[in-house]
Amino acid sequence: MNRADDEPGHPEDLLALVGCAIDLDGWDEGSGVCVEAPKEAAIEAAEELLTKRRPGERTDRSFPG
Repeated sequence: MNRADDEPGHPEDLLALVGCAIDLDGWDEGSGVCVEAPKEAAIEAAEELLTKRRPGERTDRSFPG
């Protein structure tokens, strides 16, 4: 396996977080699910993604302009 395959930033690394975003986007009060559950899942997915980053890896992706 290539070392680059282990590094965050590949689309597979975002699947859990994207899934949580989709769940939150589709949430409504009538769903019978408390909004806190999908929010917590999104936070956990984001934390997992961030823990995969190497120390000192730049995370701000500012665009010129």
